[in-house]
This record gives sequence, structure tokens and C-alpha cells, in this order.
Amino acid sequence: MYHSRRRFLGGLASLWLGLPKSASATEKSVRMPTRTLGRTGLRVSILEVGGTYRFTPRFVRRALDLRCNFFDTAASYANGWSERTLGEAIRKLDARKDVVIVTKGHPKHPGGLEAAIDESLGRLGFDYVDVYYLHNLDEVAVLSDPDWRKAADAMKRKGKIRFFGFSCHNPHVVPLLTDAARAGFIDVIMLKYNFRTYGDAELNKALDAAHRANIGLIAMKTQGSAVSFSERVNPFQEQGYSKHQAVLKAVWKDERLAAAISAMPSISVLEQNAAAASEKLSAAEESLLREYADRTAADYCHGGCGGCQRECEISTGGRLAIADTLRYLMYHDSYGRRADARAKYAALPLHRKQWIAMELEQAERACPRALPLRQLLRRAATVLGT
Repeated sequence: MYHSRRRFLGGLASLWLGLPKSASATEKSVRMPTRTLGRTGLRVSILEVGGTYRFTPRFVRRALDLRCNFFDTAASYANGWSERTLGEAIRKLDARKDVVIVTKGHPKHPGGLEAAIDESLGRLGFDYVDVYYLHNLDEVAVLSDPDWRKAADAMKRKGKIRFFGFSCHNPHVVPLLTDAARAGFIDVIMLKYNFRTYGDAELNKALDAAHRANIGLIAMKTQGSAVSFSERVNPFQEQGYSKHQAVLKAVWKDERLAAAISAMPSISVLEQNAAAASEKLSAAEESLLREYADRTAADYCHGGCGGCQRECEISTGGRLAIADTLRYLMYHDSYGRRADARAKYAALPLHRKQWIAMELEQAERACPRALPLRQLLRRAATVLGT
């Protein structure tokens, strides 16, 4: 059973972080806690370094100085260069024994699991990876398929991976967590997790089941929770700290989670995030976060519910890319990934971006948050289409 604190805090997770000007991130001031990553037994820093960018030896060296030992990458990040540059940096620093490396690949790789792993190992330049994920898993049937268990076990026996898991940020999070707890061969799960969408009874029940099964849990994809701060007075500023700091600290307060992952585009952001690790969430911060969550609930697409997309499938045959467009708008507004957001939007086929008012009126009615989809998509076309 989860309590009211967990209902709120259980869904809070890491964001791109900006600390108060007075915050320091020197080695002496940073006390990076570690937690055990479920049944793996690995001790990992509660701040996991996200790898959607190319790495540099200087960045990796600074992360190690700040006691971050947990690195995440994927075959698809930066067209494979994230894996390549992470491997190069770690080899240059002779730091392989000091770090825990996660990478991931597509569940439907044409060559199968071993081929996908071999390609990643080739780019990394290592003989093994600590944890391997199926990237953005959306098929619950995988967890009851004995062939997947055999394939994962074979990769462990061959020494190519130490542990196996998956990432997920889709409407199937709850059944995936629940079935993973029963499956017995999933060691780690990285899931989209924020206080707006996932602080509910069903998700908490599934998280409890996964935690009891001793599965390592990692929080990701939470920057949308700050979407409205750029348009309003920052309610945290008077308290002398950043909104992002409060949200990051909140996920660490949930002890079911081993770490929160953050994609950090610079050393200064890395230092700010690391500094937050030694801070605890105050009662004032918790109160402000509750207030913020309630006040801005209708300003942000929570994702995962599928309401607008199901309605779109009925009315347009699934033609419109509503959820994708809103996610790219979030990348632009909240992550600061403007060029990436525009590139992703540009890659959508033209017919998936063309809509008429009647279609979106139906999708708006299906949205549990009553988001102004016509207004949001019109804005996306303006800011992402240029």
C-alpha cells in the first residue's frame, strides 16, 4: 500500500537542473549517495548520466570526479556516436572498472538480440556491458516468451552482458512492470516517471510489485513537469532554490528507485545536478510542488493515456501524430533541445501534421486533461516548423 506522500513523490523524477547561484559543486561539497540496483547488487550513483549526446573525456572525467559511476547510452543515440564516444572516453581514462554502463537496442533488431549486443559492444569497444535494455519496449508478450529468457540467459553465459532489462515510456508501463515482476529474468527497468501522470494507485501497485521482485528501477523522461515555469513566476525562487532542484530531489526521496537519469548537455549542468544529490527535499519544497502540480495540471500533456490518439485513430485512421508532436514541443520548451525537436518534427510525414478543426475537437474531448490541442498543435507548427 502506498501513502499520500508516495502518491505525490512517487511520480517525481529528474529534470534538466539549474541550482541557485549560491550552490557549489566542488568535490568537497558533493556527497553523491549510491543505492543498490535491485538484484544486480551493483552500487550506482543516484544520478545516472544520460547519453543522448556525444561524450568527451573531459565530461566523463568530471562525472567521475563528482562520484557519478552510472552511465547510460543506446545504439540509436547520436547515430551510434554516443556509444562510440563513451567507450573512447572511458578507455582513455582507464576507468572501465570504475563505472557501470547501460546500453540499449531495438527489440526487433533484424539480427536478433546477440547481433544487436555485438554491434553495441563494437561501438563501445568493450567485451561486455553491465546492463542491456530492450529499448522502449511496448510488447508485454515479450515477458512471457521463453525465447527471450533463453536469449538473455545465453548473453549472460557468454559474458556479453551482466544483466538484462528494458526501458519503457508508453501506455503499457503498468502491465510491463507487473509482468516483469512475475517473469523472473528482468533485472532492471527504466521507466518514464513523473508526478503528474504516474503518482497513481495502479502505477504504485506495479512499482511495488517490481520492487518486491528486487528489480532495479530507474526514473527517466520527466522534464515536461517544468513546462509552465517559463511562462509564470517561479514559485520556488522566493525560497532560494530552483524548481528543477526540488523535482530532482523528490525522486530520490522514493527509496524504491535506485537512480534518476538526466541527459546533461554541459559540465555546468552536470555539476548542478550532482550538487543537488547531497540536498534533501524540504517540507516547503514539497508543499510548493504539490501546489504547482495542481495549478498546472491542465497545461501539460502527461502522455501514456492514449486518449487523443485513440480518438484520432477512430476519426482519421491514426493519421495525425498528436502525441509525437506534443512530445517534440516538450523537447523544445522544457528540455531546451530546440534543434532536435525541429528535426524530429520535420521528419514526420506531411500528412501526419495536417489537421482540420473537427478532427482535433474530437481528440480534445477525449483528453482527460482537456488540453487545447488545436492551440498546441498550431503553436508546434509555428515554433517547430521553422
